[in-house]
Amino acid sequence: MLPALRKSFDRMEASRLRILQLTQSLTEPEAHVSPGPGEWSVVQVVEHMVTIDQMVLKFVQKQLAREDLRPAGMRTWMRAMLVTMALRYRKKIKAPARLPQPAGTRSLAEWRNEWEASRRQWRETLEPVPEKLRHKEVFKHPLAGYFTLGQTLDFITEHTLHHVPQVKRLAQKP
Repeated sequence: MLPALRKSFDRMEASRLRILQLTQSLTEPEAHVSPGPGEWSVVQVVEHMVTIDQMVLKFVQKQLAREDLRPAGMRTWMRAMLVTMALRYRKKIKAPARLPQPAGTRSLAEWRNEWEASRRQWRETLEPVPEKLRHKEVFKHPLAGYFTLGQTLDFITEHTLHHVPQVKRLAQKP
């Protein structure tokens, strides 16, 4: 894996491990408790993050198979920076309507396993990426537009970190 992508991947993986660490002591019933009407349980938050991970991966895999990827420009960098700032500093961001709403019907253990499988696929996808693709636009964020591969990994990291306070609050036992 290219060193720059390895660094971004390692950060992305550390953010996932942070969520897993916060949820490790929860029982299945505790992980399914919603704090109120219309609010997500821990399982639903994890489901949402795994779903994003998988959807982005599928999009990136399709893009990497193309020959006509556009080079990233200044706008690409600005869009990525704006998304990062929004995720870091806004308290609550509503998920885009076109994303599936988490059902919360599967176990936390199942979602943990699925997330690990997704990250294995990410590793397999990133390993052969050549330097010439590092500065190409490979992922289209639903609101901000296209990102490079490194920016895409950073987006997933920031998205996961954005949910850490929520998971921390939900995982607190009375």
